[in-house]
Amino acid sequence: MSFELYQRPGKISLVDDDPHFLEVIGMLLPENWAAQLFDQPQKVLQQIEHDLVQLNNEMRAHQRIISRVREGESAMTQMLQYWQEDSGRRFDASSVLIADYAMPAMTGTHLIEQLHQWPGLRVLLTGQADEIVAVTAFNRGLIQQYIPKQTQDLAQRLIEAITNNGHRITHDLSKLWMSTLTREQAALFENPHIGQWLTQILAEMGWVEYVVIGAPFGILGLNSNGQPGWLQIEHQGSSRSLADLLETVETINLPLADFQALQEGKLVIDLELQNALRQSGPIHLAPVITPPDTPNVAAAYFPIDSSFNTPNVGCWGHFNKAYSIRKITE
Repeated sequence: MSFELYQRPGKISLVDDDPHFLEVIGMLLPENWAAQLFDQPQKVLQQIEHDLVQLNNEMRAHQRIISRVREGESAMTQMLQYWQEDSGRRFDASSVLIADYAMPAMTGTHLIEQLHQWPGLRVLLTGQADEIVAVTAFNRGLIQQYIPKQTQDLAQRLIEAITNNGHRITHDLSKLWMSTLTREQAALFENPHIGQWLTQILAEMGWVEYVVIGAPFGILGLNSNGQPGWLQIEHQGSSRSLADLLETVETINLPLADFQALQEGKLVIDLELQNALRQSGPIHLAPVITPPDTPNVAAAYFPIDSSFNTPNVGCWGHFNKAYSIRKITE
């Protein structure tokens, strides 16, 4: 799968018995990443126990949503309601653990060995004499990456590791949402070119979390301020034909130029979005976005009414403010 079907940010937990090193690394990570610093491995284990409870709660919440969707309810309204009512609890689970190997109370590998069920990204920081230990831990599947602490570009190496693999924490939720797609819809996300194209679009829109929905087909997302949007996806395997759409549109008094643009595939209309949200306001049109060198796929972006905004306490921007001053956890 070249594109995750569900993604959200989470905390980055760093543990090292050197407080100065912890604070330096904490300051070098991007400001919009929630980093929690620990100087004792035992405190991390307590945090991960809390994380596992939260991850299980999150999985059950999504399972309930999908069960209701299969009973005929709208996936879009269910997810918007979930985001509004979650109060930011979904962000409180660590998505990444960065652990120093050489800690006197407990080595980094001993710490990681105890994280049996936690699915996040595990990075081990090593000294010059620890490479054999790190390679062994990697080969055993205990860690996904190890980085020498003496590396000159250590912060950049960490940022790259987290950017490329930080989504592991929500991979099981992606597989859950995969079960709601048709075979043709799911096949689109196997194409790496489409995955790169969609990732770029979502970044340009400033979305920090999203979910792929099958009916209507598209991506529902939130920016860091909790404002939702909808990226509608059109593809050759869509169950709704252009003829059916135009038959529906003929009942609306569209300007001729807009009607022709719809026929030519240059514009997309938000009828499916309105139906999913059970709205009956004026229709909106959006220009088609197409990927380079990938025919038969297009997208269009529509903002969602502000009444569906996630409250401040439930959005990533509000949650992240609590970690803007990166102090070691007491």
